[in-house]
Amino acid sequence: MAANSVEVRFAGFPNGEVKIIGDRIEAKSAVAVFPKIRDINKQLIEFMLMCGLCEDCAAIFAVIPYIPYSRQNDSKARAMVSKILGMCRVKSVITVDIHNRKTFEKHDVINILPHEIFADTMSADISGDQSNQIIVAPDIGAIYRAKKFANAYCMDMAVIDKNARSIDRASAVANKRCIIVDDIIDSGRTIKIAADILCSCNAASLSALVSHGFFSPDSNGESLSFPQLDALYVSESFEVFGRITHEHLTIAPLDRAISSALAQRCESTSLDKSASNPLQYDTCYVDP
Repeated sequence: MAANSVEVRFAGFPNGEVKIIGDRIEAKSAVAVFPKIRDINKQLIEFMLMCGLCEDCAAIFAVIPYIPYSRQNDSKARAMVSKILGMCRVKSVITVDIHNRKTFEKHDVINILPHEIFADTMSADISGDQSNQIIVAPDIGAIYRAKKFANAYCMDMAVIDKNARSIDRASAVANKRCIIVDDIIDSGRTIKIAADILCSCNAASLSALVSHGFFSPDSNGESLSFPQLDALYVSESFEVFGRITHEHLTIAPLDRAISSALAQRCESTSLDKSASNPLQYDTCYVDP
């Protein structure tokens, strides 16, 4: 049985409050989808209201590619979002490369990592002689995801200490294609430092795989650019067009990785794994 796909709309009151337009969801379970991020604070409120329509469902599964406030070092902000998800009666969260894996440890979370996000987009690009390619963690905090990627493709790995402006295995990156793997690119400082270090070590070429592209404009309001990179890959979790200038920018879709994660969590809802739409299952699908 295919899902009942329920579309909700939002309107605004003159005082700035958000109004949701849609009927209460009558289903055993529901999947609430947090859309591609354009205005994160407004969309967080809209997501809460959307979950409110599902309060009669026995289970709510949340697809939130980037969990708001999850990157903040202030644990109170992260904890508040965790409480909001609990208040919304979210049973499981499917997310993409969460910044701090301990952030939502009280929730049932499936964390989709870069080697899963970019599996289709990068498969042809990194096939062939992998001895000429190496995965690079641009700082200590990126080691976990970079190591997972390196292991998935049986590739070598190097680690940069961006504070010390050093790399652990300089000779290993010389004359090789270096693939930088990280979770977030905002100002671009970490990627630019990594690129400088790798170029000084005579890397043959540079590519970057980044799960979430914030791409905040520079101090002059100009779009970011990364001339040292031969290729840049980001997922579709954020709206990035107009915020970055790069000739070889590739946006990786998330539908297949999310479909696989939903299959793990929604077996009790008889997920139709053969469906062309990756979010079709025996339940209610709620999308703004």
